[in-house]
Amino acid sequence: MRRKCCWCSAPLLFIPGRGWVHEATGEAYVTRQEVEHRCGDPRCVKPEHLGLVTRDDHCALPDWSDSGALERHA
Repeated sequence: MRRKCCWCSAPLLFIPGRGWVHEATGEAYVTRQEVEHRCGDPRCVKPEHLGLVTRDDHCALPDWSDSGALERHA
């Protein structure tokens, strides 16, 4: 069964035993990378004070509305 994700509209796939996953990655969670200001000042641009952190963005959530269907069943 395939549906669209409520959050990002990407195709989701239901895998028995795992549940809903994003079709492109096979993962339930989508993450994003953000710049973290280690010195605490968001205006700081010194490379030694910046770093990338990975944060959870959202979990696969199927859109059950009619517009969320990716395939029609007869």
